[in-house]
Amino acid sequence: MVDKAKRLEQVITMMFNTVLQTEIWRNPAAMVASQGQPHISASVQVSGAWIGLIVLTVPTTLAETLAAVMFDVDEDELTTEDVEDAMGELANIAGGSFKSSMEGHCNLGLPVVASGANYCVRFPGSIEIAKFGFECEDEYFHATIIEKEDQ
Repeated sequence: MVDKAKRLEQVITMMFNTVLQTEIWRNPAAMVASQGQPHISASVQVSGAWIGLIVLTVPTTLAETLAAVMFDVDEDELTTEDVEDAMGELANIAGGSFKSSMEGHCNLGLPVVASGANYCVRFPGSIEIAKFGFECEDEYFHATIIEKEDQ
C-alpha cells in the first residue's frame, strides 16, 4: 500500500527541484504564516481505483515567481492567465506523478484554479488526509491530499 502523505511530499519536492529548479523545505509554520494574503489554489482530481484531489495553495507573489521560471520570462511580462496556467500545470504535474503511484488504474482530471484572499475551497463528500507546509523563496505554501470519504 502506498503511503499517500509520503508520496505527495516526494512528488512536490521533486517537482520543484526538477521542473522549477527551485529548492523547497518542509516548514510546518507555513500552514499559518501566510494566512490572509492573496493565494492561488490549483487542484486536480484523480479518479478510478483511488478517488481524490491534489491541491497546491500558493501565495500570489510566489505563483508569479514560479510562472516566470516556468515560462522563462520576467515577472512583469506575465498576465493573470499566465500565472493561472502555470499553477494549473503544476497541479497537473503533481497530480499525474501522484496518480502513477496509486494501485490500480486511475485517470487525471483537468486542473481547477481559484484565487483570492481568505477563501475556502470545499470538496463535499471528501476528507483531508494530509497537508504539508513548505517554504520557498522566503514564502510559504502548502500541498494537500483530499480523498473521497468511505474509500
